[in-house]
Amino acid sequence: NASGTGRLSGNSFKVVLQKGEYAGWQVTEGLVDFPAFNPRGQKFRVFAKGRGPARNIVQVLADSRLEFDLDPARVSGDAEMTYELFRPALSDVPYEDLRFTGFGTIRNTGLKGAAFGFDFTGGAVKVDLDQNGIVMSGQGKLGPSPVDFVWKDSFAEDGKPADLTAKGLVTADFLNGFGILGRAYMTGEAPLDVRATLEGADLETALVGINFTDARLD
Repeated sequence: NASGTGRLSGNSFKVVLQKGEYAGWQVTEGLVDFPAFNPRGQKFRVFAKGRGPARNIVQVLADSRLEFDLDPARVSGDAEMTYELFRPALSDVPYEDLRFTGFGTIRNTGLKGAAFGFDFTGGAVKVDLDQNGIVMSGQGKLGPSPVDFVWKDSFAEDGKPADLTAKGLVTADFLNGFGILGRAYMTGEAPLDVRATLEGADLETALVGINFTDARLD
């Protein structure tokens, strides 16, 4: 559902969207602009701003030619995004001829089973994407521990895992999640440094460093 105005003028066509709905999102601003129909294959522009459940946009990415490998059911949060696309006005367009950008934020971000058996909760996440890939960065809690992270995934390199870097603080409760009786041996907090690769949202490899210098170990 959408409402707006359109103008056909000789060799061009423009639609300005006032409001609409797409994939369960409220579209607050939109534009489709064909500056020229002829010669055939001229580039046109699509622009949109909207807000809605984060899992809905993950589903859109998963169903697109990007085949974004993340189960939308694991995702929660409230998102706002701005998106712009330039592509030739042809029915079959190679991926390398597309140009698109998107940026936005996700509040109250959650990801079930994010890493090491813990859920990611309470996140404030920034999202940037283009035809080369997607970068998400922000803060939240991994299980009981606060973390800052940067997650990068490439669209252009099929089969290459995503990269994750994260820094946080380890508590006794975090160690308990690994079957280590942290409460019995540790008092205080220890800095955590993680470098990992992921397939979708699932860990493939992880290098974890914990500095216990300032924590008390009994």
